[in-house]
Amino acid sequence: MDYLTRAKYDHGALRMMLDVQKEILARLGKARGVNLLHLEDILRFWEEFFCREHLPVEEEFLFVVLRRLEYPVLTELAAEHEELCFSIEKLVTIAGKLRAGKPNSGREFLEAGNSFSLLLERHLSKENSIFAELTVKEYGSTDFSRSLSPEDLSRLTRLFSLLNDLAGEYLGKKYDTTWLQVEKRKEP
Repeated sequence: MDYLTRAKYDHGALRMMLDVQKEILARLGKARGVNLLHLEDILRFWEEFFCREHLPVEEEFLFVVLRRLEYPVLTELAAEHEELCFSIEKLVTIAGKLRAGKPNSGREFLEAGNSFSLLLERHLSKENSIFAELTVKEYGSTDFSRSLSPEDLSRLTRLFSLLNDLAGEYLGKKYDTTWLQVEKRKEP
């Protein structure tokens, strides 16, 4: 699978989890009960999928191509990656306070969560614009030979199952994992 196709699927999963997070934040903002386990699941998805899976792949492929093209936004994207991961760490810390029943932690999580959501939305939009330009320049078909190991496939299956559970409950829809099933069939 070429990188830009994989990135499209990744971005679809990230946007869906962002929608789930927004729904939970809206409930938190209305002082409605929020399942803390679901908050923890969302944060686990951000840490495991976004920070440990998506960003390293992006930096491995996209950043190399942008460096080769001397693309001016590369430094900005790298800084956003750090800021996004820091925001997730901050949300994890606040979630601990929320779990412990600390005063004002709900409001603090709401503010930090909304800030993270805006930053991630801007970041994904910027990347999608770059992807469109790279597709026109035919970098989308550049070999992306990072095949998924059985462990990678297992981890992604688990994470997308988590996404589907949350999206089903909060959004009434599921993330399409057909591409992952195709990748599983490619296993040696």
